[in-house]
Formats: sequence, structure tokens, C-alpha cells
Amino acid sequence: SEPLWKKAIINVMKREGFDFSIAMCNRTKGMRVDEVVKFWKIELKADYDSNKLSKVIVEEVISLIRQEGKSMPGLKELLEKGKKNNLKIALASSSPSIIINVVLQKLEIINYFDVVQSAEKEEYGKPHPGVFITTAIKMGVNPDNCLVIEDSLHGLIAAKAAKMKVV
Repeated sequence: SEPLWKKAIINVMKREGFDFSIAMCNRTKGMRVDEVVKFWKIELKADYDSNKLSKVIVEEVISLIRQEGKSMPGLKELLEKGKKNNLKIALASSSPSIIINVVLQKLEIINYFDVVQSAEKEEYGKPHPGVFITTAIKMGVNPDNCLVIEDSLHGLIAAKAAKMKVV
């Protein structure tokens, strides 16, 4: 969903009067939406309502996922192989649960996951390792026996801090 997050943030921030770019989005890639909005409020010296803007961005992401969402090549094959080999599979995301559920339904992959965990339930989002540690605990797996497939620097840092292997 990362490209759609970027598109949503750019769209919403432009409606707020800010000329936002992919490079700006990359600075906060992997963070929770509330953390992204607070980061940019300080950085841009903006006066928007962070809670309202977070909700607008989430709504925009959901709309984009429903319209344009598609899986990365090889995702279903990877999940199938994991299940076939009796591996426990989890999703540990910075996205809010509502977005995670939309993605899982859109891609028809919800049944592959033993645990689905959102960092919204953690005190801190990525790069803090909390979401990964909580996920490992829920799976009944030691963090150093976990392999994380990650698409962001904040996620990579979080997984390494949790003592997990990272691709």
C-alpha cells in the first residue's frame, strides 16, 4: 500500500495548501499516520488539526486501495509456499487496522495470516520495535526466529531492533 499512502498524503496535503512531494513522503515512510501528520505539522509550521487530517488521509488511502490496490508480483505464491511449509505468517504494519483489513479483503489474502497486528495499538510506531515484538509474542515465536519482509527504512530499523532477520 506504500505507493497509495504517498499518493494519499500528497493529495490531502495539496488540498491543505502544501506542495508535497514523493521525497517528502519518503522521509516519513513506514511511520504511523498520526506520527506523519505530527512530524509535518512541526516541519511545515502548520496549524492544521492533526487528528482530523489523520482521518482524512486514512479515508483517502482506503478510497485509493479500493480503486487501485493490487498485490506485488509473487505475493500470493510466497504466502502459499509459507503455508505449504507450515510456517506461521504474520502481518505487522504501521497502518491502522481499518486499512489493513481493506487491503487483506481487496487482495483476498486474509486467510494466510496467523496474526495481524497494527502499530496503532503500540505506544510507539516504527522505527520502535514494539509492533514486531508484540506480533512475535502473539505467534508464540522468539523474535530471533522471525524473518521480516520489509519495504521501509523505519520498518527495517524496527525489525533489526526486535532482533529479527530482515529482507
